[in-house]
Amino acid sequence: MLSSTLKNYGKIESRLHSAEIVAGVDEVGRGAWAGPVYTAAVILDRSKLRAIAAEKRQLIRDSKTLSSKQRGESAKIIAHIALAQAVDAAELSELYELGLNKATHLSMLRSLKKLQCKPDIVLVDGKHAIPGYSGRQQAIVGGDGLCYSIAAASIVAKLARDTFMKEQALLYGGYHFEHNVGYGTLAHRQALAKQGICPIHRLRFKPIAQLGR
Repeated sequence: MLSSTLKNYGKIESRLHSAEIVAGVDEVGRGAWAGPVYTAAVILDRSKLRAIAAEKRQLIRDSKTLSSKQRGESAKIIAHIALAQAVDAAELSELYELGLNKATHLSMLRSLKKLQCKPDIVLVDGKHAIPGYSGRQQAIVGGDGLCYSIAAASIVAKLARDTFMKEQALLYGGYHFEHNVGYGTLAHRQALAKQGICPIHRLRFKPIAQLGR
């Protein structure tokens, strides 16, 4: 199944002119119960991408299909072939004030602004383009399973967020953030029932809000 899926990667990017600078943008953490939403923007050198061995190229795919070890290996490959990469986070205060979608898009916009070079086109994972971005862009549903640049962004964002949540596990013990990275696992639910919430829980998310009732 995975090998057949990998054949789809790069088809959208291959339709773009080879000289165009393409940035992929993705987010991680929308469905978590704790912690920020992280976003990343990555510009890959497409000539270097084509030149690397197939087994290395196959590690640049949707971060959800990679093990923790594979993501670490992939991050090294991305660092080697990326023209630029940037990470940003939508903090809890922004999630509360703006809502999940607007806060995520704002973080994506900040990620793009942090890039060291300006892309000719931005490929965004999801249904919606990024509001406020004046350049050329295309929203792609399931983009992290179709575009190398978006997949790379998903990996970079995932690693950054996982690192943050593991650091939070040292501050807020017992919630198993080092393993669940803020998602609603059984162990996380049991910890909430026993300990209540901590400062990085998303108070306005339904599963957390219900605890106060």
